[in-house]
Amino acid sequence: KKKTMMMWRKKGFLSIFPRTILSYSRSRRLLSRHRGGDGENGKRGLGKIFVNKVSKFHHEYPLASNCIVYGGITGFTEFTQQTVQYKLVPYWKEQESKNYDKSSLMRYTSLGCVVFAPVLHYWYRFLDTKYPANTTKVVMKKVGLDLVVLGAPLYAAF
Repeated sequence: KKKTMMMWRKKGFLSIFPRTILSYSRSRRLLSRHRGGDGENGKRGLGKIFVNKVSKFHHEYPLASNCIVYGGITGFTEFTQQTVQYKLVPYWKEQESKNYDKSSLMRYTSLGCVVFAPVLHYWYRFLDTKYPANTTKVVMKKVGLDLVVLGAPLYAAF
């Protein structure tokens, strides 16, 4: 571990991220042992059980998992935008606030679940089978194809 820590220190700016991740995981292990999770008696904390179940669900049903994630992201983004537009701005201007547009929230959530998730799921699956390596050159090809081939039509649909 000392060699890797020294190597990260030499790299400079981005060296804080690996150390932060290491220290976070180390503190989680210590906290788990202190609370009795994965310690001598073999009990597991609720957080680990939840993470394991979510991970298992994602590996068994990747498309359904992506539908939930993309639907949640697009719906929450619209909710945030409406909160600013309908609640915060009127509050700052001392005007009456409006109600949330629930049909718009449902449209964006549905768009994320039904359109974006399947398209992106199969697109990235195609890219990973066509270009399986993760070298810099291959990653640059994937990013370029993503921007040129899928980017414009996806943003147009949005």
